Amino acid sequence: MYSLIVKGSFSAAHLLPGHPTCGVLHGHTWKVEVKLSCEKIKNDMVVDFAKVKQTWRQFDHTYLNNVFNMPTAENIADYIFQELVVLTSNSINGYVDYVRIWESDDACCEVS
Repeated sequence: MYSLIVKGSFSAAHLLPGHPTCGVLHGHTWKVEVKLSCEKIKNDMVVDFAKVKQTWRQFDHTYLNNVFNMPTAENIADYIFQELVVLTSNSINGYVDYVRIWESDDACCEVS
């Protein structure tokens, strides 16, 4: 069994319409951690780290409301998870163990 754990971050602004405190424009430096696994490697690696990181780097310095109807940590994590499912199914016979997204040091969402 091979596993990759890849960490990174991106800075982006958003607002959550109707939310009492998050309904005003604000930003975060979002932290991301993902784990991918497979039984056998192909082309000497599980997946290229750069391809994994691109699933969230596309959001760097963006206004997330232009991408998501409701840009919550849950929806962002789910989007990255789905992108990684496609990446792993196209490149390896593997799977996504989890995606974790932090919008602050003490608030995290995990999709698995």
